[in-house]
Amino acid sequence: MCMQIFTIIYSIQLENGVTSSQRLEGDFNLKPVNVTEDDRRNLPDLYRELFGVKCEHFLISLVENYMKELAKTPFNDTKDLIGALDLLQGVIMTARAQHEIIVHRDLYDFAQKYDRLDDEDIRLSLHEEARKKYKQV
Repeated sequence: MCMQIFTIIYSIQLENGVTSSQRLEGDFNLKPVNVTEDDRRNLPDLYRELFGVKCEHFLISLVENYMKELAKTPFNDTKDLIGALDLLQGVIMTARAQHEIIVHRDLYDFAQKYDRLDDEDIRLSLHEEARKKYKQV
C-alpha cells in the first residue's frame, strides 16, 4: 500500500517537472504510472496516508537506508544516492508546506537541513553527516 501511494505521488511529481530518480526506480522497480484526475484531486489525502501511522516508517526506512549507503560510498560516486535523497526531501517538504501535514520529526529535520541538495557544499555536508552517523569516518 505505501509503495503504491508513493508511486502515484512520484508520478505526479514527474508530471510537475521533478527529475526522475534512476536509483529509486532501480531499487524498487518503481515505474511511473498514468495519473488519473482522481489521483490529482485526492493528492492531499495521498500525502496524508503516506505520512500517516501506517506508512511513515516506510519513508523513515527509505531515508535511513539511503543515508547508510551514502556513508559507505565515496563522495564522487554519490550522485544517484543524493538524487534519491533529494527527491525524498522534496516529497517530505511538499507534504509539510503545501499540504500542511505534520511529518515525523526525523523526516522533517532531514528535509529542512538538506533543502538545497543542488549545492555541492550541502551535498558534502550530507555525505559527512552520513559517514559520522553510521561510523564510516
